[in-house]
This record gives sequence, structure tokens and C-alpha cells, in this order.
Amino acid sequence: MQLDDKTAVSPLFKLNDLLIARNQNDNGKLIEIITDRIYGWYIEPTKLLSRQRNNGFLVMAIICILLDTLSQFYYGSNQSNRSNFKNFLRDFNSRFTLPASNSRDCADVFYKGFRCGILHEAKISEGEINGSARFAINWKNNKLIVNPDLLLKQVDKYYKNYLKKLKRNERLVEFQNKIDFYLTNI
Repeated sequence: MQLDDKTAVSPLFKLNDLLIARNQNDNGKLIEIITDRIYGWYIEPTKLLSRQRNNGFLVMAIICILLDTLSQFYYGSNQSNRSNFKNFLRDFNSRFTLPASNSRDCADVFYKGFRCGILHEAKISEGEINGSARFAINWKNNKLIVNPDLLLKQVDKYYKNYLKKLKRNERLVEFQNKIDFYLTNI
């Protein structure tokens, strides 16, 4: 698919804005554009959905997409990567390191049961969504329990901390790698 320079890359910015910022090596503008994308297309709409009853599955689907996207920026990956996704989860929330079943941890179960289950099969193949659960992630009664509202709050908090790292030039090369891959594959 060929995109033109007027194609939206976020609610406020166009592809041309992203190209100019990258060509000028304007990291502040790149961060601003991607932040507008993350908040405008993922976090804020998902917060609105989570306020309505019975949207846990849809909220989880968007969270899975968002976590996958954030893992790609964090590692500078060209595309989704199972190993990076699970390692990202373990760094993102230590509860993902909780032991689960069959020598797996909660990151393994989340990847297969939630991320792959929701995005590839339109179902949760292992675990359950529980909006009243005390923790965002918990292994209880031999299954992974996820509270999407609490997990979304953690993703929001994580992204704000990630922005601070980028502004201190931490993980900036990986961030730029992801943007470069995006720009060379449009």
C-alpha cells in the first residue's frame, strides 16, 4: 500500500510531519508524534471503552496490540516478536514472572492465551478477564486472571516512564530504529 504525505500517523500529525522530524533528526518532535499516536489511537479511546460495561474483551484486544507495539519500540524491532513481547511483559510488570503451569510463567500464558488467542482466534484460550480482580495480573486457581482496567492504568504509567527515558536518551536508538523501519516500509 502506498501512502501519501497527508496520511494520518496520529490524530494530530501526518506522515509528512514524521518524515520531516526524522530527516531533521528532531527526536523531540518524533517523541511528540508517537506519543500523540499512542495516546490518541490507543490509550485514551481504550479508557473510554473501559468505562462502559462488558467491554473487557475489546479493551484487552487493544491492550494486546498496544503492548506489542510498545515492545517493538522498546527493542527497536521491525515487527512483532514472541520472545521480545514476553521479555517486555516481564520487565513491564514483575507479576508476569509469576510461575504458571508446565514450567511456564504468566508472560508465556498471556502471550499464548491472551495476545495470540484474542488477536488470532477472537477468544482467550487460557485464562480469563475479571474486571473486579485485585491485581492487573494474577495466577489463581490454575489460570491467569487479568483485570483490563488495572492493566490499562499500568500501561499508561509505563508509557509515561518510557517517555522520561527517551528524553534522557535511554532506548532512543531502539525508538529511532522502529521509526526508521516504519518509514522504509510504507
